[in-house]
Amino acid sequence: MLSFSLSDAFIGQYADRTVPWGYRDAAGNSVGELVFLRTYSRLKADGTKETWQDVCRRVVEGTISIQKDHAKANRLPWSDNKAARSAACSSTARPARS
Repeated sequence: MLSFSLSDAFIGQYADRTVPWGYRDAAGNSVGELVFLRTYSRLKADGTKETWQDVCRRVVEGTISIQKDHAKANRLPWSDNKAARSAACSSTARPARS
């Protein structure tokens, strides 16, 4: 069980967003989406693959849970509210273009 979780309301903001997968081949298949599904998306209990939003949630909750567990184990200050704000800020960040 993870020690940190994002709210369903927060995740719901991203449910209808289209992921810009990039290049499509002649048949209309997105190469980026195929690579994502093969490499990062896990099989869910119902037999379907994780969506982009599912993977983002899994990674963010896992990473912040590791940070929280480390802080608690070492008696370091921790704030769930600050962590949630940090997750919200990182979701709006854009990679730098070269």
